[in-house]
Amino acid sequence: MASRLPSPSAQRKGCERLAQAAPEQLAGAAPAVTAAMEAHCQDAGVQQAGCDALCAIAAGGWLDSLLAAGSVAAILAAMAAHCDSPEVQQVSCKAVQGLLVHEGDLPALKTAAQQLQEGGFIQEVLRAIQTHAEDQRVLCSGSGALAYLSDHYILEVWELMHECDGEGVIPILVRQMAALSEELKPGSPEVDMAFSCLALFANASAGSEAARKALVQAGAVPGVLRALQFGMRDEAICSVGVMLVWNLAIGSADIKAEIVKERGMMEALAGAANATRGTDSHLQCLGFASHALAALVDVSAEHRANLLNSDAILLVSQVLVEDSLPREGRQTAVYFLRKLAELPDARDLLRGAGAPAALIEAGARHDELFGDCSVALSYFPRADLDDLCSPSDEQRHLLAAAASRRFGLLGLLKECLSEGATRAILGHGAARGRYEPRSPQRFELLGGRLDHVAGGAPVRYELQRRGLGCPGVAARPAHPGLLELRHAGHRRADL
Repeated sequence: MASRLPSPSAQRKGCERLAQAAPEQLAGAAPAVTAAMEAHCQDAGVQQAGCDALCAIAAGGWLDSLLAAGSVAAILAAMAAHCDSPEVQQVSCKAVQGLLVHEGDLPALKTAAQQLQEGGFIQEVLRAIQTHAEDQRVLCSGSGALAYLSDHYILEVWELMHECDGEGVIPILVRQMAALSEELKPGSPEVDMAFSCLALFANASAGSEAARKALVQAGAVPGVLRALQFGMRDEAICSVGVMLVWNLAIGSADIKAEIVKERGMMEALAGAANATRGTDSHLQCLGFASHALAALVDVSAEHRANLLNSDAILLVSQVLVEDSLPREGRQTAVYFLRKLAELPDARDLLRGAGAPAALIEAGARHDELFGDCSVALSYFPRADLDDLCSPSDEQRHLLAAAASRRFGLLGLLKECLSEGATRAILGHGAARGRYEPRSPQRFELLGGRLDHVAGGAPVRYELQRRGLGCPGVAARPAHPGLLELRHAGHRRADL
């Protein structure tokens, strides 16, 4: 096909045939397709067919061949030469996704991402999204390509998105993310569109408070709620949507307030996690939901009443009973229940959802949860808890700690530290004099931080050397990191 580079029509047909060929037939096709695109750069038909062929070659696993042939430059040239063609823009972004969606081949993946970033792909795709803001095909392929590239260049992607002139890209994509309906069918273009936007926003919000604020201002909170409400039949939508809520929830108090004020958000988080039961994404989605709720429970007191939702409480209680999450997931679940137990209006809901029984079971089973579980249980009458307790020594010790409030600071120090260390702390600054059991105070000890919170219980204590007598590790969610999208043909979000 590339020997004499005949007419554009012949080149286009040749590329179309390659796009339909079996993967094993595409081993040496990258140079020919790239040459055809370079020779007929102004022919939109050749560019469209060429990008389709490059996408097929990438799907066949011939990434090194594509990079050696200069295919990235050919894709970028096609986008620049045909700004007004939604077909060329859409298929170019699709080809970029093909370059970046691979298991293994990490050196080649990094090379492809670097060539795209340095060649100006981010600017090209943002221009395409703005130019073709009403074309769902362009928006879906463009946001998907940005999501994949943001695995490697999240800061560059976000900064350029934020600097766009005219109507910003973020509001355009937020509208598309929310454009789901009750008639939604798994695998439909609308689902692909919502997933691409959710994935891009989840990446952007993972490491930037500015990104979180911009997304909230553009309407991302009601947008992700709608995506979760109408996308529950799609496990990928559930997983990445809940992750986006988590990434937003680790933001400022104002952002937390916007999330918890959104009517239906708590039900949506619980519903999405439950909707994935029986799927490969269930534990992942369950963990995301647990982290999101634990982050939201730190909202200001005036908004915390919005968290009083039986579905969310039941979900978190089940997390503890099923004991299916790793250590950090368990800690966030206990933290959520403990903070709600501080609210008198929440305790009947907690009882109805089985939270006290779940806390007893978790605190007795896991040493690192003993302290936080005992704090949460201290808000319930001992008589109510005795009926839930088994004859095991561990559970009796837990209830005894809750009843006697032996998790207070002075008792903790006497149990866990040497006499000299105890004197050193109690003689340090704010620790002098009367210690109010419900006031937040912090101490620095041997490089480890001891946080004192409501109820007199430390939530973070890094010198855990005393087994059951030691309080729980902090249940605050860690930084979620970036979303990695690596599965061609299967839209999954793997953290």
